[in-house]
Amino acid sequence: MERFQEQLGASVWKAETEGELESLHPVRQPLARGFDLTVALVGSAFLLLVFPLVALLIKCDSRGPVFYRCRRVGKDGRIFTMYKFRTMYETLTPLGGSVSPLGDPRVTPIGRFLRRTKINEFPQFLNVLKGDMSIVGPRPEAVDLAAAYPPEALPIFSVRPGLVGPNQIAGRNEEEFYPQGIDPVDYYIKKILPEKLPMDLKYIQKKSFWIDLKYLFLGAWATVSGTITRNNLADNLNQIVMMAVDSMIAVLSFYLAYIIRFGTSYYNDANLPVMYLLIIMTFIPCMFVWKCYDVVIKYICIHDIKNILLAIACANASLIIVVYMLGINLGNYGRVSFLTFYVILNVMIIGYRIVLRQMHHVSYKGRMDNSSVARTIIWGAGEEGYWCLRFLRENKTPCYNVIGFIDEDRRLHNRRINGVKVLGDCHHLETLIRLHKVQQVYVAKSVASSADLNHAQRLCAKLGIVTMCFYPRMAAEIGEDPMESGLNTSGQSYAR
Repeated sequence: MERFQEQLGASVWKAETEGELESLHPVRQPLARGFDLTVALVGSAFLLLVFPLVALLIKCDSRGPVFYRCRRVGKDGRIFTMYKFRTMYETLTPLGGSVSPLGDPRVTPIGRFLRRTKINEFPQFLNVLKGDMSIVGPRPEAVDLAAAYPPEALPIFSVRPGLVGPNQIAGRNEEEFYPQGIDPVDYYIKKILPEKLPMDLKYIQKKSFWIDLKYLFLGAWATVSGTITRNNLADNLNQIVMMAVDSMIAVLSFYLAYIIRFGTSYYNDANLPVMYLLIIMTFIPCMFVWKCYDVVIKYICIHDIKNILLAIACANASLIIVVYMLGINLGNYGRVSFLTFYVILNVMIIGYRIVLRQMHHVSYKGRMDNSSVARTIIWGAGEEGYWCLRFLRENKTPCYNVIGFIDEDRRLHNRRINGVKVLGDCHHLETLIRLHKVQQVYVAKSVASSADLNHAQRLCAKLGIVTMCFYPRMAAEIGEDPMESGLNTSGQSYAR
């Protein structure tokens, strides 16, 4: 780092003597500083408004501090602490490099939203007030990346780094620039950095108040317009549609609760539009906090439904608090009406998700009703059998149609496990194979007598049925796919 600073000092001195750095003119410096302070004070006021909500979201999302403090290279190579809202998981030791491509697993769910909207950058207004940064300037660089700058680019560090600038605008969504499967730091230094440096050098050579003002407005527009891109829409289309549907259902649920309480005579209440807006503003963030939009609907389960119940309860409580704090008059719309709204909203939100899940299962079952699907019986209705059923249902190549279970525990007979019936025990196997035209039998038992296993093997061999063994515990220990199989000489196939 010392060598870098020596090279930096020589480069800045050379640039000053050659008259390249017009930004260092003493008359322009007070005007630029006044511009920075004015904008930073306005930005800090906005930061104070959003800070409570952002801090709450960060704390609810993951453990760690609200702010992230990072070391950046400032004017004349001075290292300073730059502030951001934390968007990554807190770890005892640093993980990964100084750049973060799209899909970085270090980024938290709320962090992805903060990065996409650039809200995580707002605390840098504090750096501007301290004098570490300017509103407009080159991007503040990490120490390790600044050391990779070529000598001809070191004059970039002769000015304060900025909150917005030509590169911040051109690279509004820089995380999307990185191809998959590459070293992001190496790609940044070799591909992205050579394209960025000329823009920063050109900026500092022609820096003026009017250019800074232009970049300020361009940066504001890039922040807003770059929040939603075509790639972002394509990647999150299902979640966006769900948010829109959930918003409409929330409004409809409140309206139905209102009609149940007052009838249609009060449908034109002037406070209803305000209430609809408040409902959406409290409901959607709570659904995000409880990760209700991270779920693949066709695999929704009890755990996901529990999160929805908690999210709606939190949203309903928040709505009640906001309504009474704002003094909104809803007449006799009391606690019972809010409870009615809560029940209706739960039924409709959870109901349409379950309907979509069932539609997927019906469609999946329809695809299985063809000759290419292996009709299968699972021997063992315990934990191993349950996990075997889940694996077979999710497996696509080949597809399996699980006809039912067999198990020696008579208490389980005619019961259903995840919708699949326990048809009998191993002594009914031959009848069940012939009756349901079974093609495969999966043995999913941690404990089975050798006599029963031999009986099943001989029977399946006689009928030309493939026998598979499912050992999830062994697979977990050796790190193999629980369905990796090898053929036995008797025609039996084992999954280890």
